[in-house]
Amino acid sequence: MGCLLSSCRKFKFLTIDNVSRCCYDAGQMKFGENYIQELVDKAEALKSKCPNIRWHFIGTVQSNKIAKLAEIDTLSCVETICNKKHASMLEKEIAKHNRKLKVLVQVNTSKEKQKGGTTSEMAVELAEFIRMHCPSLKFGGFMTIGSFAHSMSETPNRDFIQLFEVRKRFCELTQENERDFELSMGMSDDFEAAIMLGSTSVRVGSAIFGHRLLKAEQCE
Repeated sequence: MGCLLSSCRKFKFLTIDNVSRCCYDAGQMKFGENYIQELVDKAEALKSKCPNIRWHFIGTVQSNKIAKLAEIDTLSCVETICNKKHASMLEKEIAKHNRKLKVLVQVNTSKEKQKGGTTSEMAVELAEFIRMHCPSLKFGGFMTIGSFAHSMSETPNRDFIQLFEVRKRFCELTQENERDFELSMGMSDDFEAAIMLGSTSVRVGSAIFGHRLLKAEQCE
């Protein structure tokens, strides 16, 4: 059975009313959030209105907030695991709630200092660590954020090609089927290129809902 392309609506562009009225009612169940506290607040606010909503955390994982993240019962995936320490901490917290949680390994394919993620060389080892030592976590694939320069280039995006190769190496090592593991890559500026290069999940916000308003604009 092949992978189906899915989309994760980035919540930072939406109000709670927009989610329940415009997105959830139209069939969109998967939403992404960058900030843990905002995710906690929004997940609680939407629990009764949108009982089947499924949250993806797509921001930086912080050690001191992992326990809070694990308490969100509608959280279905953390896409930004980039080291063994955070994987182990999340495993410990999720196990307390007697459930399983899908995770992706974030890879810093562009090697930009401001971006999170492990190296392409270490990504396969981290994925295997999760599979072997974190029974409450279900390893689901790999994620990257393409560099702006590569996204704007007329040539195929090297970041997306690199993530494709990471998954290929992982599956060759483990003798698994590539189609069983996600490639979460592509956002509003580059999702079409990502799809062409094998993305199974795109994270789109402004391309659908427009850019986020500043607080002053939101109050007008």
